[in-house]
Amino acid sequence: MPSRRSRVLSVALGLSVLLWAAGAVAQTPVHVTMVSHNETDNARYGLLDTESGYLAMRAAILQIAGLMTQYGAAWSHQSDWRFLEAVRRWDQGAVLNSTNGKNILRYLREDLGFEIDAHSHESEDYNYADVTWLLGDLGIPSTGVVGGFLYSPPDDTTLVDWEKFRAPLSGWRFPGFSWQAEILWGGGTVNHQGQDADVSGCWRPVDRCHFFEHDPAGNLISVGHGTLLPLLIADIASGTAPAGRLYTQSLMIFELDVVNRGQTALDDIEAQLQMVQGYVQSGQAHWTSLRGMADLWLSQYGGTPGHYPAMTSPACATSYVTELISGYLVTAPNGNDLWVEVIQPRAALYPGARFPVVVCVPGGLGAGEGNDWGYASSGIVEIHFNPEGRGALHRSEGVENHNGFVHQDDLRAVIEYADALPNRLAGATGVHTRSYGITMGAGCLGRYPELPVKYLLDIEGPDDSFVTSFEPWALDAVPGNDRHVAARNTFGHWSTYRDPSPANLAWWTEREALRYIGAVRCAYLRVQAQWDHAQPPNAAWPGFDYPPLWYPIKHTVDMINAAEAGGVPWTRVNGPAIGNPVHGTYSRETRPLCYGGTYASHPDEDLALILYLIGLDFGASDAGKEPMPAARATIRLTAAPNPFNPVTTLRYELAEAGTVELAVFDLQGRRVRTVDSGWREAGGHECVWDGRDGRGRPAPSGAYVARVQAARSDGAVKLGLCK
Repeated sequence: MPSRRSRVLSVALGLSVLLWAAGAVAQTPVHVTMVSHNETDNARYGLLDTESGYLAMRAAILQIAGLMTQYGAAWSHQSDWRFLEAVRRWDQGAVLNSTNGKNILRYLREDLGFEIDAHSHESEDYNYADVTWLLGDLGIPSTGVVGGFLYSPPDDTTLVDWEKFRAPLSGWRFPGFSWQAEILWGGGTVNHQGQDADVSGCWRPVDRCHFFEHDPAGNLISVGHGTLLPLLIADIASGTAPAGRLYTQSLMIFELDVVNRGQTALDDIEAQLQMVQGYVQSGQAHWTSLRGMADLWLSQYGGTPGHYPAMTSPACATSYVTELISGYLVTAPNGNDLWVEVIQPRAALYPGARFPVVVCVPGGLGAGEGNDWGYASSGIVEIHFNPEGRGALHRSEGVENHNGFVHQDDLRAVIEYADALPNRLAGATGVHTRSYGITMGAGCLGRYPELPVKYLLDIEGPDDSFVTSFEPWALDAVPGNDRHVAARNTFGHWSTYRDPSPANLAWWTEREALRYIGAVRCAYLRVQAQWDHAQPPNAAWPGFDYPPLWYPIKHTVDMINAAEAGGVPWTRVNGPAIGNPVHGTYSRETRPLCYGGTYASHPDEDLALILYLIGLDFGASDAGKEPMPAARATIRLTAAPNPFNPVTTLRYELAEAGTVELAVFDLQGRRVRTVDSGWREAGGHECVWDGRDGRGRPAPSGAYVARVQAARSDGAVKLGLCK
């Protein structure tokens, strides 16, 4: 029995011949291109790590190129980093004799006229910018095409969120290189297990929750992958698909398939080319590159949006359309200009709206440029900046100060800039630090306690020079445990424990968060996981203990105790779900409860903590009590259907506008999925939970609890997921 694929090809060829033979009247054509991918996984593409394997792939590509040339086809060749690194390594010498003395990609582009686009699964520390850099190194200019991206599930903003392409993307392997995408192609779900974007046409997607809606001001063009070509052409011929639109179609082929199956795979490719060629000769199709489709949409169709068939956006938490504002926006007290990036709900779409602001301090000795922590789509203005002397693309003036007083003054200037934004919500500005960034955050807010800051969120920051210099890693007999040497080479200073000289003490006096945290006069929330990101205990040192200089999470205990002793108005270790009390103090014997595993394994927690801090009413608090109003109103939260499989709609109504979080938890209190979050107006709201967790994986059957929380009200409903 013939395979489904062969039956489809037979039907397609038959329909093509019939339409051609009948002398089909002129109709709106479909613009068609062939597309191929080379991936990175070891199981299939490990052959690219050997010269013989690469040469086999190279030969297959040349065979495919011969067929494409024979039929006059358009072809978008898209490869991830693994193939490109192989070209850089082995495409030289006598190998070039078959490609006019050029590497194979230059030959495909310059001699045969095919399109070479970037493709990336963003693995092994290579992202789309790195792939574009590799192409440029091979002599291939950027087409601006994102060749294959994931648009759904729309609430996974780690690697699969296409909105990151709105701003210039900096490389991971080549951080000095930045790339601006222009065209999205290949919208699909993770592992193609959901509603893939099998539509034809062009439009500018609004945002991650409204992918199929058009935004005239958007800077990214989506080129539809298309549906089954013979059916699309038949729909155009019958008038089911409106005439006069731009229709797009791409047909996938697999170069590795030719390596593995040889002539049989080439025959399959040729069958597709013959099908398209029949439509080309009848005027019902044109060969057009992906870049050419986008250009044609702008030049001949006036950018009029349209996709066929009509598609609705997948279920998604309410989300704001965002924009990036960047430049040398802030002048430091010493007169140096600082590069600042503001990611916020797009001002033109939300006139008069006011949003909480969070100033993000870079971790380590890093820069803020190019960072996007994903808060803006939830209705929070997110600000990043380059401290003096930092920045690869937009270096702030001045010299590196290692988070001392100069950098702390930089942060002060950025906070004052944030407080003057026209769309900021008064009294809801926070500072968010990661790792060594607490030195800048605590130093600034301790030296300038009058700054208009509501909270300081500190993610596992070091408290003193002993911790910053990784001395805990060096106090044993193993020569390889020498991170303290690397730290000394970075800072130019040993810790004060190792070097108590006056000069060294003076240098570290500016750079020890423990000295300043007690003088802070805003709320202080310290985050600590069981396995610290840098200090023991962690994966490398799970049982490390060196009393009395060190014990697990001592830096957290020291910081929170110092904050309490100094009179910080509100303190807590970790979020409310962990269970530590407000205004708690600790010791070696009585340590606070921590997040399980590493904090990185709780990807949604930063946003949840920020929303929690924004919603706190500190004026209603007494020492040692949760600073919330004593009386809390109940939000009526409903779910229908319930029980459900696999989708339920959650509805709630707010008596007043405010910051809201709606999340689903299992019966052990573990967060499964944040369904809705951000600033919401008074009135009714609804959102959908599709029965998946925050990574897009189906949640198991069972009972769950949905909870909605606002500043002065909350509500819950029990859910039953039945499969």
